[in-house]
Amino acid sequence: MKRTSAKSGGFTLIELLIVVAIIGLLAAIAIPRVTSLKSRAIDSALRSDLRTLAAVQETYYEENLIYAADGALTTTQFRPSEYVTVTIDSATVSGWGAHADHPGTTLTCYIAYAGASNAAVTCN
Repeated sequence: MKRTSAKSGGFTLIELLIVVAIIGLLAAIAIPRVTSLKSRAIDSALRSDLRTLAAVQETYYEENLIYAADGALTTTQFRPSEYVTVTIDSATVSGWGAHADHPGTTLTCYIAYAGASNAAVTCN
């Protein structure tokens, strides 16, 4: 008489638990890194949009002899990145200031330009 094997070719519970534990460990390592990358990407978008706004403001000033106030620029002149809100806080003949924020972070970046000073972007 032939003996039949008790193993039917499936996975044991221990094997499945080991695979689930490995997947959980990999996810625990990957999720914080992805979150960090997303935060850095938003920071870069905020800074980039404010630098672009500075160039657009200079062009606007050359044409109109005043810096553009909030709402004065058309979307063909300046369009911020997706989900980034850029607000021009003040605009006069001698300078301007603006800030940018994103709903995916608590970070807000600012830029101010007054005459001969450089327009530096600061975030907090």
